[in-house]
Amino acid sequence: MTGRTALALVMGLGVSAGLCGGFFAAALAQDTAIDQTQPAETPVDPNAPSTLPEVNTPPERFLSATGAMVRVLDKLTGLVTDLDLKPGAAQTVGRLGLVLDDCRYPADAPASEAYAHLTITTRDADKPVFSGWMIASSPALSALDHPRYDVWVLICDLPKV
Repeated sequence: MTGRTALALVMGLGVSAGLCGGFFAAALAQDTAIDQTQPAETPVDPNAPSTLPEVNTPPERFLSATGAMVRVLDKLTGLVTDLDLKPGAAQTVGRLGLVLDDCRYPADAPASEAYAHLTITTRDADKPVFSGWMIASSPALSALDHPRYDVWVLICDLPKV
C-alpha cells in the first residue's frame, strides 16, 4: 500500500466518523429538545373523587398454637428427626437441646404460616447458640448457624376444633 492510498483510507475513515458523529449529535439534540418540553398542566379539582381506592385492611392477628413441628438435620450422618415440641418442654437431639417458647400463626389462615420462637443450646456451650424467631416459609431468614445441625420449623400445632 502506498502512502497516498493509506492517506486516502485514513481520510475516508475520518470523514465517515465525522459524518456519524454529526448524525449522533443531531439525534442527541433532537432527543434533548423532546425531553425539555413540558406537558400542559391540567387543573386539579379538590372535590373530585380519588382515583386510588382507599384500603382499610386491619392488622393481621396472630394466635398462639399448642405446639410446633420442628425438623432437625444432622449434616454429618444425614439423619432427619421431626420433633413435636410443646411450649416450655425441652427435647434433645444429638448434641442439641431445643425449647419451644411460642409458636404463632395467622388467625385468618392457620395453615399458611408458622412463626416459632426457639431457644437452642448445645452440650458444650454455656449460652444458647440460637434464640429467636424462625419462620416456616423462610427458614434461611433467621437460621441456626451450626456446623453440624440444621433446624427449621415446619408448622404450628393447631388447636382441635
